[in-house]
Amino acid sequence: MMTYIKLISNENGFVTYEYGRDKDNMIGTITVEIANTDNVEFDYYKSSPIKKFCSSTGNAVTLIFRFISENNFPNEYVYAC
Repeated sequence: MMTYIKLISNENGFVTYEYGRDKDNMIGTITVEIANTDNVEFDYYKSSPIKKFCSSTGNAVTLIFRFISENNFPNEYVYAC
């Protein structure tokens, strides 16, 4: 299982990443408030066959929380488990 995430924006106290199984199969975006990680928004792409929380969503959220805690926001990241 692989999860690919790509930084869309990091501004106004929020970070947004696009994520999916790989670059060609993106599921949607996740936006997290940096100062309050309880504030999370999920947007699933209409073109994606996956429109619910899945293992890629869980992996992406975990990675974003780690990036926030480390104050390090890579432009792209691939996670394989």
